[in-house]
Order: sequence, then structure tokens, then C-alpha cells
Amino acid sequence: MMDWREFSGKRMCAAVSGGIDSMSLLHMLKSRAGECGFSLSAVHCEHGIRGKDSLEDARFVGEICRDWGIPLFFFSADCPAEAAREGMSLETAARNFRYRSFQSLLDAGKADFIATAHHLGDEAETVLFRLCRGASLTGAKGMTERRGRYLRPLLGVSREEIRAYAAENKIPFREDRSNYDAAFTRNKLRLEILPRLEEAIPGAAANLCGFARLAAEDDALLYALSEELRFRVPPMTEGDTGLRLRFSEKAPLFRRACLSSLKELGVEKDYTSRHLDSVFSLQSLQTGSRISLPDGIVAVRSYDCVAFFRAGNCGGKGAQGSDEKASDSGKGEAQIFREGCFRVGRYEITVSPAPDCEWLGQIGKAERKSGKADETGQNVGKGNSAGARAEKQNGSDSVNPGGEFCRTLLLDGDAVPGNAVFRTCRPGDRFEKFGGGKKSLNRYYIDKKIPQALRAELPVLADEEGRIYLICGVEISAGVRITDGTVRPLKITLRKTLEEKSYERSCDESDGNQ
Repeated sequence: MMDWREFSGKRMCAAVSGGIDSMSLLHMLKSRAGECGFSLSAVHCEHGIRGKDSLEDARFVGEICRDWGIPLFFFSADCPAEAAREGMSLETAARNFRYRSFQSLLDAGKADFIATAHHLGDEAETVLFRLCRGASLTGAKGMTERRGRYLRPLLGVSREEIRAYAAENKIPFREDRSNYDAAFTRNKLRLEILPRLEEAIPGAAANLCGFARLAAEDDALLYALSEELRFRVPPMTEGDTGLRLRFSEKAPLFRRACLSSLKELGVEKDYTSRHLDSVFSLQSLQTGSRISLPDGIVAVRSYDCVAFFRAGNCGGKGAQGSDEKASDSGKGEAQIFREGCFRVGRYEITVSPAPDCEWLGQIGKAERKSGKADETGQNVGKGNSAGARAEKQNGSDSVNPGGEFCRTLLLDGDAVPGNAVFRTCRPGDRFEKFGGGKKSLNRYYIDKKIPQALRAELPVLADEEGRIYLICGVEISAGVRITDGTVRPLKITLRKTLEEKSYERSCDESDGNQ
């Protein structure tokens, strides 16, 4: 049983149908309210299912609450009509109505907690019901004694113990004749299946509840381990949620990580194990493959992870194929190559002189004029072997104190043709890598594993023939590398505000492959 003293000063509301379980709960709470310092009220929901009997239940509960001095909240609804209108079972419609009513009391500040009379037998029915429907370990864990602001104080108490308590304390109650209607699935389990199980295996109900508790412990551990697969990146495009899942062959962990991500995105229902299995299968499909999920969420197979998008902005194709066509975004006004600061799309590009470096030819090492080695000791993108170096700013080459992401490359300004412009990629663009070798820009993006959603908006420096001299923040072409003869070294800095940055992780993921 709960330690009711922790609810001192709180408003407790008992859900009371008039049956023996809920009346025993109400009596028990009434006996503890004064001693433990919480106030007590009751709530009764009339479902419109049993006609006169249902109204008599409401009248009975009202009289008891008046006699016991307990405030009563009353709700009524036509659940059969709602079930027909919404295409759901009568049981589901009734449950939805009850919990809407309960939640309205919590939201209105009329109660701090709702206590329901679920007991050990109810949990056994729930576990058996879910197992028979093919529940996973998560679904099989049954009910908990406490779920947020909902309490189940009798969860460890058997039906027989409740009946004994009611008899000892002469608690009045009404019999709900619908509880004996085996047409309802839960009633059939309670009236026919569980008694036979108990007859064949004494203690079966308690064992089912014990299994549920062990399942809950195991499930909690698996969920904790699954968090290692989840990470977040700055959204790359409109519609990108930023949520990612690392690949894993451990299906139990991957499915739970997927489910946690879906719930974080607001998907609370309408998903099935089939959806989770489909997302797991993305790992074996081509990059760009995608799976449609409930509530307009799309899972897309990226290079080393699964990304979640809102439908319509997912940057991929269906699970039967992938999209490797060059992007033709046309986004962002082209900017003539010159010294200065300007924008291409959502990026800010700064071109400025780099007069404080003495360049040592082809080996690509830079020294300060003071003779001290460059602070970073690293090239931008780790794999750029020469002519491109990260400029460390206040101890960080990624984010400065002003809250901006920035990445700087260095090149020979005089080697860039006069007709070159900063723009986004177009079909037919070609790039000569720093280390040599020519390929289409799109093939370069694919080989570098630059996410598909980023390719369309990443600025490049190109001439009229589609020759690419610089992929901003990633790599320079061999034709504009710094040499002993370089007269005008320039810094090309790519910035994006911290709130919008979509580039930092993508560059880091592609590092080391050049």
C-alpha cells in the first residue's frame, strides 16, 4: 500500500462506479484522509449504456457521498453513440470518456490526483489480454501503481481481499450486471478464462502480475540502453526534426529508440510493431530510402543513421529506391566572388585577406609571422592535406562566443577566375578534388556522405562552365590551392547562426574520408 502521508495537503479524487472495488477504495481513502492530511472528493461517470440501472448507480453514489460528507463530481455521456460515430468498441469509448472526465478535473485544478480501484485481478486480466494480442515486453508490463497523477492504490490487493474488507466494514455497494456479460472481452477473461487457469495452475493470476513486474524492470533497462542510439543534430532543412537513430543490429534496442523518438515527435497511437520493424529494415536499404509513419512522420535512411522528417520535406524516396540525382535547388541569389560579406540562402560567406601567414608551398603547412605554428594543427575537414586550415577562434574552431557556427578555408584568390560566383549546386557541376581526381559534384557529395538534405543549400564557388573551385566549409579544388607563388591568400568563412546551423555535424561526419 502507498504511504499516504506524502499526499498531505493534496486534493485526492476517487473514481467511484458504485461497485464493491471502488466503494472499498472510497472507504479506505476516507479513513486515511484526516490522519494523513489530504482532502477527498469523488467522481462518477455515467456512460449511458445500461439505462435505468446506470442512473440508479449514479443516484446511489450521490447518496453515499452525501452521507459520508464527500464532494462528488458527476459526468454523463452517450458512449454507445460515440462508439458508433468514431468506429471504436464500446469498451474503448467508455474508457476514453472516463479519462477525459478525470483529466478535466486535473486540468481545472479541482484535484491533484485521481485514484482508481484497479486491483491484482484487473492487472492479471490486462496482462493476459495483451499477451494474447501479441504484445511486446513493453506492452506486457501491465499497470503501475502510479502513473503521473493517476494512482492505483489497490493494485497489489486481490479480489478476495477486497471482498473481505467490504464485509468487515459493512461497505454498501451495487452489483453492475454488465460485469457478468461475457460478450465483453475483459468479462470473458475474468469470468471464464482466469478461473480455469487458476484451477489448472493455482496462483496463475499472481504469477501473471509477477511476470508483469519483471517485464517492467527489463523493459526499463532496455529503454535506458536504447538511449545510446538516439541523438539530435541541428535541423538541416524545413521539416527536418533533427532526431536521429544510430544503426544497430540489436533490434530490441533499435525498436525502443525508434519508439522513444516517435513519442518525442507526438506520435502516441496508431503505430504498430510493423512500423518499428520497417524502420529497422531501413538499415539494409539504399541511402535515401524512406518509410512513412503515423502522424505525417517519415523515417529516411541516411549514411550512418536514420533521420526523422515531417512529411513533404524528407529529402528521400520510398523504401524501394534512393535518390542520387543532382540537386537543382536554385535557392539563394548568386554572389560574385569578391572580398566582403554576403549571403547565399541561409549561409553567410565572408571573403577576407589572410596576410598573417607565410605559406610553405605544396606541403600545406602554415606558420604565423611570429614563427609559431598554427594553433589548431589540423586542416579543415581533417582530410584536406594542404592549403585549407581551420582558424581557431577563442579556443574553438566550431562555435565562437557570439553564438555562430563557422568554418574557414584558405585559397589562392588570384587562381579563381573572374566569372566565378557563389551559388548552390546545379546539374552538371564538376569538382577537381584537392588531392587530384575529377568527378561530378553530386558523386563527390555521395562519396563524402554529405546528407542529401544539405546538398541543395550548401554554397559552392563555381564558374559559368560548372567547374567548382570551392565547396564552402568542406574542400577547395586543386586549382586554387596555396603555393609558394601565392600572392593573395584569402580566407573563405562559412557561417550559420547557431539556431539554424545544419552544417556542423555534416562536415564532421564527412571528415577523414578525403
